[in-house]
Amino acid sequence: MQVYSIPINSDQREITHHGTSEFPIAVYETDLEKNVLGYVPWHWHEEIQFCYVVGERVCFHINHQKVVLEKDQGIFISSNILHMATPADGKGGVYVCMDVDPALLRGFGGSVIARRYVNPVLENKNRPCLYLWGKDGWEREAVASMKTVYDLYRKKGEGYEMDITIALLSLWKELYLRIREMAGTDADPVMTGRDNERIKQILSYIHEHFSEKITLEQIAGQVNVSRNECCRFFKRYMGCSIFTYLMDYRILKSTELLLATDWPVSMVASSCGFHTASYYIEQFRRKRNATPGEYRSGRR
Repeated sequence: MQVYSIPINSDQREITHHGTSEFPIAVYETDLEKNVLGYVPWHWHEEIQFCYVVGERVCFHINHQKVVLEKDQGIFISSNILHMATPADGKGGVYVCMDVDPALLRGFGGSVIARRYVNPVLENKNRPCLYLWGKDGWEREAVASMKTVYDLYRKKGEGYEMDITIALLSLWKELYLRIREMAGTDADPVMTGRDNERIKQILSYIHEHFSEKITLEQIAGQVNVSRNECCRFFKRYMGCSIFTYLMDYRILKSTELLLATDWPVSMVASSCGFHTASYYIEQFRRKRNATPGEYRSGRR
């Protein structure tokens, strides 16, 4: 299954239902070139995430760090961590993603599995992610386990839920042991709690007011800093300017209206904060290499 966009709420939390309450895991392939924006925007979720690259290179952004992964290399992203995926070479980029509710690993509440092996990893904010380069044997085995899960999920044979759970627990055991070995070594820099809240406040304001005229003064006022400091802070953690992020978000929201309604392009433009239809069409074409009308026709 190809995912074309990721629905997120005002504080950047992904609101997709990953699997079911009975079996809380979602496994899917993402071709960034087919995504609405050409990349997966910043978001976070409570589920842990395993990814491995199957096509062109992918650049994963975790907090304010980024890494380029090649085919057959993978990554583990912990719970509640802001992340984004972009094409490493300007376009393309294909990877398999697995979103797993930690409850699938923990079992019943208060279990020894949860207390000793799952919670310590998720609560270790110095390790928001772990790269699987494929250089060590365990890293290759980890990616192989992900491929096994993907294959089991696609085929859905008799007892596949048990086979997937067994494969995930085996993968988690190796991950836990590796992170324990790394204790005391240089950790990946992460946002402080204060910075994380600031980012969420800025994003929440943009998401709630994207259809309006927004000034930099208004955004900076949400976190009580100067305009210059707000710009520096946002770019340091998000890797782009506030204006670029706002423009991308407006384009993203406009695509939802293009596909969900029959509104004329001018109405879509004004509903998403663009002062003229011509400016909207220009910006849309720049992002998607097509006009809004062409995009709508091609997706219906």
